[in-house]
Amino acid sequence: MLCAGSLLVVLLLRTAHFNLAKLRDVYLHTNTLAALANLAPHAENLSSHAAQRLVSLFDMLSRRSAPSLSTSRVKSALALCVARMHLCTSTFVGLSQDTYAPGDA
Repeated sequence: MLCAGSLLVVLLLRTAHFNLAKLRDVYLHTNTLAALANLAPHAENLSSHAAQRLVSLFDMLSRRSAPSLSTSRVKSALALCVARMHLCTSTFVGLSQDTYAPGDA
C-alpha cells in the first residue's frame, strides 16, 4: 500500500515520464524535478514501487541525449534532486541505534 508521500512521489514521477515521452515541455520538466528535489529531504520509507520509478526516471534521463533536456535549468534541477536525496540518505549512515533516538534534533 502506498503512503501519502510515496503517492506524491509516484505522481510526480509519472508526470515526468509522460512529459519525456509525449510533451517534451522543459518548463514542466524543470518544475517537476524541482518539486521532487524539495521533497527529497522528507522522503523516507518510500514504497518499493516509488523507489523503482525514481531509479527508472534517473536511468531514462541519463540515457536520453535529446536537445530539449540539455538546458542548464533541467540539468541543475536534476543535480539538485540527486544531491538532496544523497544528503537525505547519507545523514544517518554510520549512526547506531543507541546514538540516535527518534526525536533527537
